[in-house]
Amino acid sequence: MALTYDEDKFQWAQNAAVADLTHTVGTADGTVDDVGASFNQTTLNNNFKELSAKVNAILLALRDSSVLALD
Repeated sequence: MALTYDEDKFQWAQNAAVADLTHTVGTADGTVDDVGASFNQTTLNNNFKELSAKVNAILLALRDSSVLALD
């Protein structure tokens, strides 16, 4: 259980759970690419997939260190 001390209320409070991001298209490769001057849907999808993967990795680390609640 993730807890935060509320100094105003002088009590511990559980941090809220945060759901993972879901992105079903694209490929995460560790890079956010420049979309460039001409629109490219694949590059855009890959960028969103990459950012979603990174946010989910941060959320997992916060859950593992009990900063965020699991559910």
